[in-house]
Amino acid sequence: MKYLFAAGSRSGSEFSIRLIEALVGKMPDPFARVHSARESQGGVTPAYEHFKQQGDITDFVTTHRLQALKLEDPGVDADAYRLFDSFPDAIVIGTWRPLEKIINSHGNIKPWGMSPARVAQNWATNLAFFEHAKKAGRLIMIPLEDKSLFDAGTAAQLLGVELSDSWQEFWQSWPVVNDLVAQKQISNDATPACFFMSRSEVEAQFPEIKDLERRYLNLLDDTIPLGEQG
Repeated sequence: MKYLFAAGSRSGSEFSIRLIEALVGKMPDPFARVHSARESQGGVTPAYEHFKQQGDITDFVTTHRLQALKLEDPGVDADAYRLFDSFPDAIVIGTWRPLEKIINSHGNIKPWGMSPARVAQNWATNLAFFEHAKKAGRLIMIPLEDKSLFDAGTAAQLLGVELSDSWQEFWQSWPVVNDLVAQKQISNDATPACFFMSRSEVEAQFPEIKDLERRYLNLLDDTIPLGEQG
């Protein structure tokens, strides 16, 4: 396996796939998706949950000969760590999105959106996995909201590729992928988008956000060794 896409739910996981595809020119195949509830999507059989019940999720990758896997919310269990250790050539693709934007996105998807507390918990545990990957030199972190923080050259170097011809077009457009409107349509959710928590409300309920956000932003700075993030 070459790529482990490990973004949090509603944090740009599909965007990260599009970005890497534009960066390298073509996404490795076979490729599978597994969401936060640890169920695979797209009719892959045997499914991820079968291998999880059997106690060896690495067999999901080897049986299907996967070159890339999207494992949403890597911090919810030990699966991402197991895959990380079992496939030492895999590069982790993570994303950074402010907590309040993730909370508001989930709050407006009625069929399956997570509570603010659950989103905040996952945001924190996902960070721990990203720091684990960063320490091993195997992390590409994508800032969903601010492309100026992304170094495509460094990412390409880590992947061992040259920037593809399609990269500049992607960089210029920095497209919106699977936004709230699109996700509500996919989820057959016709309810109005009326849930909203302000930044100050999120900080009041989750005071740890400032320190966690600093650690997320440090992951985007290749000049800061992980052990010196202060």
